[in-house]
Order: sequence, then C-alpha cells, then structure tokens
Amino acid sequence: MAAVLVVVTGLLCVGFATGFGGASSPEPTVQAFLLDWQLGRYAQAATLTTGNDGQVVSQLTAAYTDLDATNTFLALNSVTQHGNTAVATFKVTVDLAQTGQQWTYIGRFSLAVRNGQWLVDWTPSVINPSLGPGDRLAVLTSFSPRAPVEDSAGQPLLSSSADYHVGVYPGRLSNMARTATEFSKITGLSEQQVLGQIRAAPPRQFLSLLTLDPASPQFQGIWSRLVKVPGMSSQRKTERLFGSAAAEVVGTIGTEDSSALRAEGAAFQPGETVGLSGLEQTYQDALAGTPSTSIVAVNAAGQTVATLSTVAGQAGTPVRTTIDSHDQAVAVAALAAQHNSGEIVAVDSSTGEVRALAAHQAGSVPLPPDGPLAAKLQPGMAFSIVSAAALLGTGDVSTSQPLPCQNVADVGGQTFTYQPGPGASATFAADFASGCGTAFATMSEKLTPGQLSAVERSFGIGTQWNL
Repeated sequence: MAAVLVVVTGLLCVGFATGFGGASSPEPTVQAFLLDWQLGRYAQAATLTTGNDGQVVSQLTAAYTDLDATNTFLALNSVTQHGNTAVATFKVTVDLAQTGQQWTYIGRFSLAVRNGQWLVDWTPSVINPSLGPGDRLAVLTSFSPRAPVEDSAGQPLLSSSADYHVGVYPGRLSNMARTATEFSKITGLSEQQVLGQIRAAPPRQFLSLLTLDPASPQFQGIWSRLVKVPGMSSQRKTERLFGSAAAEVVGTIGTEDSSALRAEGAAFQPGETVGLSGLEQTYQDALAGTPSTSIVAVNAAGQTVATLSTVAGQAGTPVRTTIDSHDQAVAVAALAAQHNSGEIVAVDSSTGEVRALAAHQAGSVPLPPDGPLAAKLQPGMAFSIVSAAALLGTGDVSTSQPLPCQNVADVGGQTFTYQPGPGASATFAADFASGCGTAFATMSEKLTPGQLSAVERSFGIGTQWNL
C-alpha cells in the first residue's frame, strides 16, 4: 500500500507540473537556458528564446557588464505548466566587483510551445522583472564625506579647500574603452576596473573617477594630460580633504589613484579615500566609513526608473584630539617666521595632553625623519623647561630680562658647557629658545628646593604615571 501511494503521489506531482495530457515538460529548456546564461554562452541561450538572436545576445551580455559583475549564479526554483504555456521562476545571485557585495533577486519568465519546441518568451524582464523595453541595469556607489579629525572643541582640523573631480558622463562617450585606456595610462589605475565602473554607471550622471588637489606639486602635470583624454570632464568642489594647519597630527589623505590602495589590493572605487600618514592613516576605517550601493534600472534616455536594491553604507566616525586650534595656530605662525627648520610640541603639563604639534622645514638642516612625536633628541635642555617655569613662577624673573649665555659655567662645583653661546646681550627668552643650558644652570641657584620640587610635581615628575 505504501509503495502504491508513493507511485500515485509521484504521478500526480508530475501531472500538476507538466499538465495532464499536454505537451512535454518545459523544464529541460528552462534548465538549458539558465545554464547557458550563467556560463556566458549567450548565443546558445538565444536559440532557446523567441527573440532575435543578436538582440538577446547583446542584452544578456550587457546585463553582466552593466553591473560590473564578476560572477552570476542562476538556480531554478520552479516550473508551472498549463498545457502549451508555462512560467519559470529562478534565483539570481550576482557578485558585484565594485563593492565585493552580492545582489540576490527572484526572476521569472514565461514559455510557450512554438513549432513543437518550448521557447522562452523574450523580453528584457527575463533579465530582471523591473526592466521594460529599452531599459538597462546600472550601479550607483557613493561614499559619505570623510569624517574629520577634530580639535579639543570638536572643530575639524582640516580646512575646507578646493579640489577637482575628474570624470565622465558615460552616455556621452563615443568609445568607452578608449577613454578608459587613456585615463588608466595616465593615472596608473586598472584599465579593466575603470571601464567596468564607466559601463556600470547611469549614462546621464557625472561619474567622478579621480579627485585631485590643485595645491599638490603633481597637479599640473597630471591635469594637463587628463584634459586631453576624449570625453573627460571635471567639476570643482570644496571639501575637507587636503588643507590642514595641523598636518603633523592629522596626516595626509590619498584618493583613488593612491599607491597605498593598490598595495592593499583594493579594487578601484570612485570616491574612495585613504589615510597616508598621521591619524588619518591610524584611524582609516573609522574615518572613511563604508559606501552605499544601489542597483537601479534606467531607461533609454538614461533616467532612473526604479531602484531595485540598496545596501546602505556607514558614515565615518570623527576622531577627537586634544589639539587646541588657537595654540596650534600660534605654533605654526611662530615656526613660519623662522629661517631654519624647527618643531614645536606643546603639552599641558598637568594632564599630559598635547595642545599643539607643528613642524617647519627650512634651510639646510633637515627635521628628524620620524616626526616630532618619535624623534630621538638629546635631553640636555629638557629639564630647563621645568626650571624656566619655576623661575617665571617666582615673579622675580621676566622673559625680557638680560641673561648672559656663557660657554662654560661653574654651578656648585659642577661644570656646564654650551657651544656656541648667543653672547652677553642675550635675554631669558633668547636663552630658552636657543637652549642655553649654562644660563639656566646659573639661574637655578635662585630657586629653593621647595620651589623646584613643586614645579617638578606639576610636570608629573616623581608622581605615579598612567601610561
């Protein structure tokens, strides 16, 4: 009885799927069509449809390139037959090269028997149910503005400055491949990835391919070559990307053609930024965020008629520092007035917070290679910062009072030397700026042990450190 019921049930299922007494099953045609489509055998797939072979091949090919897809997977869900007609549903999974994401949707198409053979009724909706005659798919990928590195008050340490976005209107290009080739030769970007981005973009919208800093030394060289590429356009914008009064803290930012991105093996994505140094590099993931990606349908006029899928990105998260913008501006101005190289690190001695960090390269003396925070310096004048603060704290010393700087000084039986000294006409401020150890060793005799110890503690010396 059980075996008979299984057989009868199987026959009923076949009957409902294929139609009692109707034509043969359409499933082999559906399976063959989906397999040919998935494997890129578009000419073979076209012979299983009612459409013009050339048009079907063209539209199936475009469905792959319009999405800049790396792979497409098709899986049959069901086939429902009603005599000489049928409807098939299938699952589509598309790997998107631009973001590494997958897009999944359910497709459907009808079939009919023509001259004794099951054929797919061809319309653009076979590719996706939202496509009508003349429609095509496109991908929109956008990054939120890069989050700022902020000062202690929450204000951006990057100033707004002009930059240029170089790109194309895809629908206006007479030869996409040629434009992508010439653009890639100049920028060093992947020709295949650039072409994929152009093909996948909505045809009537401006597609920015590269962001340029007009203040950079390389700007004129690359700009003069890019403007000669057929179909290349540009837009001027104002953004917080390149200009900073605290470059030693913030660091620098690279855009789409950065070698740092290529070294990581990152795919070319218009609008992407990468930190090259400083906090921009350390907190790259937090500051950059992730892009938003939308799959849209556009009509023959290039207008978006439907949004089929959207993966929302995440905006970047700001990074707050202890930098005081006023102190930073003072430090930058002080160094800019110098004829020689110099660096300033201003620290709030009571908290250890860095309030200003600036560097200035000038003259023939190079700055330490690792920057102000990592440089290895002789400690000779370091404690003179403490003794100078103690002397000024007594109220008996002013920064402008004369203070001779000697080459050799004997203080309590200890010999101190300094070469070369600024001379007998030097002032307290001049000695401090030049690092004259003999002057401060001599002046330290004006301090009591209690006065010096109190200032030492205010600088954190002799207390418990919380590193």
